[in-house]
Amino acid sequence: LLIIWFPRRKTTTPFEWRWSIPFIGIVLTIADLAYFFALSYDTSLVSVVSLVRRSSVIVSFTLAAYLFKENNIKEKAIFLAGIIIGLVFLLIGS
Repeated sequence: LLIIWFPRRKTTTPFEWRWSIPFIGIVLTIADLAYFFALSYDTSLVSVVSLVRRSSVIVSFTLAAYLFKENNIKEKAIFLAGIIIGLVFLLIGS
């Protein structure tokens, strides 16, 4: 970050403050707390909890595609397919 972006930040992508930045951090912290709280139970299955956590990327991808008119949907869908294949393997393995 300091070597590549910072020296050329004014010509490439200048930083723009948005209130969504701390909001995203707070939401991610709450999600991690919920994840670790779910894992603290003795009867919780790690593979099932992990599957639920990883599948949230599908919701994020869908909302970004439809609400925000995200670019490069086809390229990102390829990576999403890889994640879904990993989720299927987790489901089969558990």
